[in-house]
Amino acid sequence: MNSHIQRASFWKSKTPRYFAIGFIVGIVIFSILFSILIKKLKYSSINVNISNDGITVDNAKADFVEVSNQSAGSQVVVSQVRVSERSWLAVRENNGDDMGRILGAQQIEAGEHDAVVIDLLRNTSSQVMYAVVIYKDGGKGEFDYDSSMLLEQEGKIVLSRFVAQ
Repeated sequence: MNSHIQRASFWKSKTPRYFAIGFIVGIVIFSILFSILIKKLKYSSINVNISNDGITVDNAKADFVEVSNQSAGSQVVVSQVRVSERSWLAVRENNGDDMGRILGAQQIEAGEHDAVVIDLLRNTSSQVMYAVVIYKDGGKGEFDYDSSMLLEQEGKIVLSRFVAQ
């Protein structure tokens, strides 16, 4: 009988409530920290290079843009892009090695993005080649060709070409 009274008094004390509140707060803090860790891991990349000298692993976060051939129209969909800082994606006419006029631009935040839609000021034409290039954000909040610099890696402009169908 005494043990029953002791159990009842235990549950009436504040100790179980404090334990429950502490447990819930701990779960919330763990969840927040875990989600931050997952986001950081999501944006990290590992480049594996295989050569005659062996396999090397490079953890560099390489900026890149990937676009596929698509229908001509008033929008371009970028398949995948990764940037290390806020940047702009711009669709440009492609005249051989020379870049032509800019048809449209879309700002993106740092990180990896899929299926980014760029609205164009002028439609793409069928059977014509275009390029999506990455510009560093000039800090003005809007695309400014004069203050935004082309993003380069290893001395080459980061871009992806496609043909409008």
